[in-house]
Amino acid sequence: MGSKLYTYGAEVIGMKISEVSEITDISTHTLRYYEKVGLIYPIQKGKGGIREYTEQDVSRLKFIKCMRGADVPIESLKVYIDLYDEGDHTYEERMSILKKEYENMLQKQKDVEAGVEYLKHKIEILEKNELDRKLKV
Repeated sequence: MGSKLYTYGAEVIGMKISEVSEITDISTHTLRYYEKVGLIYPIQKGKGGIREYTEQDVSRLKFIKCMRGADVPIESLKVYIDLYDEGDHTYEERMSILKKEYENMLQKQKDVEAGVEYLKHKIEILEKNELDRKLKV
């Protein structure tokens, strides 16, 4: 990493957006978008207005990336994160969101599996037809 990291309390601060992008495999454009829509707190800016990310920011971004990779909509993720930030008293609401998204993922998984089986069947039919043509030669 090119930038110098500084310790403030228990957190390390000073990671540049390019470094965070590399660590999280999230584009700089998407990092700015997540900040804009409130999925992450406004990032502190240092000299020259350069964003300085913390380890806590990176941890949250890794969670967001995982959830987005699971196709959790940004809207649901935003509600979940807002509830998380409110504290432990939102446990039930957060659990409800996660369970709903889990059920959505299971349905998508079933849909994908059905599509895979259909494609497999079509490939088998085409291969059989090709074999039939070759045998007629």
